[in-house]
Amino acid sequence: MMMKFINRLGIVSGLFVAVFGINVLANESQGFFLGADGGYGKTKIQQEEFDLNIKDKVSNFGLRAGYRLSPEHRAYIAYYHQSKIKDTDNIPVIVSGNVIANIPVESKYRAHRAVIGYDFTPKLSENIRGVLGAYGGYSFLNVNTESNFFGDIFSLPSAFDGLIYGAKMGFLYELGRVEVELGVKLEQIRYKTRDLKLSFDVGGTKTDVLNENIKPMQTTGGMYLGFNYKF
Repeated sequence: MMMKFINRLGIVSGLFVAVFGINVLANESQGFFLGADGGYGKTKIQQEEFDLNIKDKVSNFGLRAGYRLSPEHRAYIAYYHQSKIKDTDNIPVIVSGNVIANIPVESKYRAHRAVIGYDFTPKLSENIRGVLGAYGGYSFLNVNTESNFFGDIFSLPSAFDGLIYGAKMGFLYELGRVEVELGVKLEQIRYKTRDLKLSFDVGGTKTDVLNENIKPMQTTGGMYLGFNYKF
């Protein structure tokens, strides 16, 4: 009785393994993947009406999860964090229509992005594929502005949000379930209009230093290196 049970269990197990193996072979070109990538390049934040023109070098790091629809097509969602951008500028202090001083102001920018992307990965050789991709999503830019004037410290924390869209081009090297990706990215973010106000007290009198509408645009380009694990 025990031997019959063991034999039947062996037959069922064998059938399960065979069916599972056939299913894996049939779907080896599809499946989920998890990845990460980091990049380094240059960014520029501009606003013509406000005379804002910030240029800096930045790095970014992101995590992504996606699905391979076929060997040549894949889609993913990702989150990216950009390194801090610093800028120092002078803001004129206007009292009764007269400029009484120009005060140095330091601004710090930090960006977070959530995107959805698509990659076309045509085969170029045995283990190498090309990568042509496009992505879009939403970006959040946190801004903190600080200065010290006449011993009084004032600050202007603010936040911007807007749509991001970008493109990338590179190569994908396959090492079994692991993929190494190298290429370049170019992206642009158009932030929504925000009303920036800045004031401070001198001798109990409140003075408005800044009251402007600002709608910045950020452009970033550079190299990236990524890794994916296929399930």
